[in-house]
Amino acid sequence: MSTTPPMQPPGGPPPYQPPPYQPPGGVPPYTTPPYAPSGAPGYQYGAAPITQYASIGARFVAILVDGLIVGIPLLVIEAILGFAGSPLSALVNAVVYFLYEGLLLTSWNGQTVGKKLMSVRVVSMDGQPLTTNKAFTRTGVKALLSILGSIKPPFTSVLSIISLLDYLWPFWDANKQTLHDKAAGTYVVKA
Repeated sequence: MSTTPPMQPPGGPPPYQPPPYQPPGGVPPYTTPPYAPSGAPGYQYGAAPITQYASIGARFVAILVDGLIVGIPLLVIEAILGFAGSPLSALVNAVVYFLYEGLLLTSWNGQTVGKKLMSVRVVSMDGQPLTTNKAFTRTGVKALLSILGSIKPPFTSVLSIISLLDYLWPFWDANKQTLHDKAAGTYVVKA
């Protein structure tokens, strides 16, 4: 019987290879965009989600539909009460739209009537369901920019441009986000 040690591979032992990184909890990190709706068919927890951003055209039509749903009744009420076209009118419109969109986004899984019609949905960037805080932050920034855009001279041109930029931002943004999406940490995707 021999007492010699076992043969080593040529060049010595293989170098140490650490195991792949696993974050706490064992869930692999998300890929961009981190959207995985809970309980949605075809999705597996921890798998790279497959999403498509909503087209700018679909988003525009959804905003138009929601604007008509809120705007027409408000215009009639404001005309009857005699303050249509006034600064108070802009404030009332923003508050009502804030409540309409914020409540529907929260209770209808990231959709309003217009978004349902166009099959788009607002989702959180962190892969979690849209929270009330994120829904109202998104809608509040949108309403604030709308109010700023309606302020009369001498500030009209600057503030109106900021309000307009909010809606034009998806044309050059890689994630197709508006400024109010960035503020709330949300995306708009195909439903």
